[in-house]
Amino acid sequence: MLFRSQITLLFNSKKGIIFDYLNNKYKMVDYSKYNNKNISYSTPKAFKGLENDVIIYINNLYRTNYSEHYVAVSRAKVLAYIFDATQKS
Repeated sequence: MLFRSQITLLFNSKKGIIFDYLNNKYKMVDYSKYNNKNISYSTPKAFKGLENDVIIYINNLYRTNYSEHYVAVSRAKVLAYIFDATQKS
């Protein structure tokens, strides 16, 4: 069984993209307002040296360097999901 406290969302910046299911669209949010005992939110740089069972890494390939990618995906003890949030025009 997986608990919410075992999940961490990592974004490239203090503002992240989340999916708003009620309006069926993506939106930018300030993840620091949502930190609680459930799912944790952070940047790869701030999460360096920490780990969690599941890491969901939402990145922007154009704004991230290789070391940030490595830090983000290597924080997972069990499972890592990687999503590319690069906007294509």
